[in-house]
Amino acid sequence: MDYKHTQFLARLLIGFFIYLGQAQASIDEQKLASDRQLFGEAVDYSSRGEWAKAESIYRDLLQRHLDWPEPRNNLAIVLMQTNRVDEARKMLEQAVATHPSFRISQNNRTRLYDYLASQAYDRALGVDDQRPLPELKLIESINLPMQVVEKTVEVVVEKPVTVEKIVMVEKPPSPAPAVVNVAHDGLNAQLKDLVIRWSEAWSNGDIETYLEAYSPLFETGDVRYDFNQWKESRRARLRISRNVEVRVENPSVFIGEQGKRAVVEFVQFYRSVTYRDKVLKQLVLQKTDDNWLITSERVIKTY
Repeated sequence: MDYKHTQFLARLLIGFFIYLGQAQASIDEQKLASDRQLFGEAVDYSSRGEWAKAESIYRDLLQRHLDWPEPRNNLAIVLMQTNRVDEARKMLEQAVATHPSFRISQNNRTRLYDYLASQAYDRALGVDDQRPLPELKLIESINLPMQVVEKTVEVVVEKPVTVEKIVMVEKPPSPAPAVVNVAHDGLNAQLKDLVIRWSEAWSNGDIETYLEAYSPLFETGDVRYDFNQWKESRRARLRISRNVEVRVENPSVFIGEQGKRAVVEFVQFYRSVTYRDKVLKQLVLQKTDDNWLITSERVIKTY
């Protein structure tokens, strides 16, 4: 086979790959557009109080998009309005665990927790008055990032004298993997034990063991500090803390489908000589090699 013939076949192959990539991207975009439109229809049904129709669409979308928090958030509202409060609570927990930074779902869940706490308080006092359901916020659109990626394709020919570079537009990258509560008893126990050891190191003043629980990718929450600066600041604060006691209760574990990301939520009791509080805390952990390290830490609710 002569060189010109080989070069022609190589270019033909490149064109075929480009066509396949563009065709797949077009199909994926059409499916996303269709599902976004369905989500909009479900929002309209929710706004009109047509709960059964809205529920059917939200559940259908979740079968195809486990990593979308928006249908989970709105389905929780449907469940609330149809007297399935406990299911609504679980759905909001899944929405928050899927995307811990999703503020609307977090706020909705906080309102629901406050409502459930108020109900429990009324029952303890023997009060029979039925409190009105909390007002939860609907999410009105799907928010997915778009990204254009350059991909270099190298074609090997008999005379390796040319390298073809093409630019392909790929489908939108998937958001963070969905996080669902799964029955991985061993991993659940491992992550709960990690959180207990983290809290014990904090209580015992074992600063280095405490800091070793955090990933270099940890979100410090302050643009003025990188991870190393945050560690030094945290180390200095822990050295002057006196008689600290940190206690963890009722940890819940949410594990990503790929088993490399997890969220642990728990009630944290903190006490020192000068301060004490009780909060609902959330730790996001990432698996690196064989270790689970904390990449994010936030207080969901203060009691």
